[in-house]
Amino acid sequence: MNPIQILIADDHSLVRQGIRDILEDFEDIVIVGEAWDGPSLFAQLAETKPTLLLFDVTMPNFDPITSLHEIKITYPLLKILVVSAYDDDIYVKGLLTAGADGYHLKGQPIPQLKMAVDQVMSGQKWIASPLVNKFIQPSSTKKSSLTLTTRQSDLLRLLTQSLDNQNIAIRLGISIKTVENNLTKLYRYLDVQSRLEAVNYTLKHPEILSLSSPQATSDIENIGFSMISGISILLIDDNARFRQELRQIVN
Repeated sequence: MNPIQILIADDHSLVRQGIRDILEDFEDIVIVGEAWDGPSLFAQLAETKPTLLLFDVTMPNFDPITSLHEIKITYPLLKILVVSAYDDDIYVKGLLTAGADGYHLKGQPIPQLKMAVDQVMSGQKWIASPLVNKFIQPSSTKKSSLTLTTRQSDLLRLLTQSLDNQNIAIRLGISIKTVENNLTKLYRYLDVQSRLEAVNYTLKHPEILSLSSPQATSDIENIGFSMISGISILLIDDNARFRQELRQIVN
C-alpha cells in the first residue's frame, strides 16, 4: 500500500514541525514538503504532488476560499484537511463548502489528527468533535433585513461559487478593478470583512438572494445540507446489544 504523501502549509515553523513530528511516527505517512504562504504552497504542490494537503487558513498572500477552489480544479484527486485554531463557523462552513475534505482544530488530542487524516483519505468528511454542534443545531430562523441590488446579488451568488475576481469580472463583463470596488462596498453593506465571511452570511441567510435568484437560494440550502449529511460515527462499547441500540438510534 502506498504511503500517504502529505504537504504541510502553515506560516509558523514551530506548528509545521509539531505536525511533522506527530505524523512521521506513522509508517504509512511521508511528509513530502512544507509551505508557509500562498506562493510557496502552490510551488510545493507542483513540485511534490502530495496526496493530502494540510493547511492553515491564515497565511500571508493566501485567500483560503479562492485558493482552495483553484487547488481543487488543478488537483481534483488531492485530499485537503484544514488544520486551524479558528473554530468560528464562518471558517468551518465556508471552507467545507469551498471543497475542503475536513476541518481539524489545533490543540485536539494527538491521536485525533491521525484519525482525521485516515478519515479524509478514506473519502469521508472530518469535522473536529468540538465543531459538530455547529452543524447539528437548528439554524436561526431570523431573516436578514438587508435588500441587495441586482449587482450585489450577482456578486454574492458568484462568491458562493468560489470564483476569483478575474472570473467574476469575466462573468459580469466588467473590469477586475470594478469587481474589487464593488466587493468592498458589498462587504461594508453586509458588515463582513472578507469573501469567506460574505459566503457564510449567505449560508445563514439564503433568502437574501431569493428575490433576484431563486435558484441561488436553493443551491445554498443544498450546500448547507450536504455538509452535515456526511458525519460518520464510530461506536465503541463491549456490549453488543447496547451497540446495536445505539446504531438504531443514530440511524
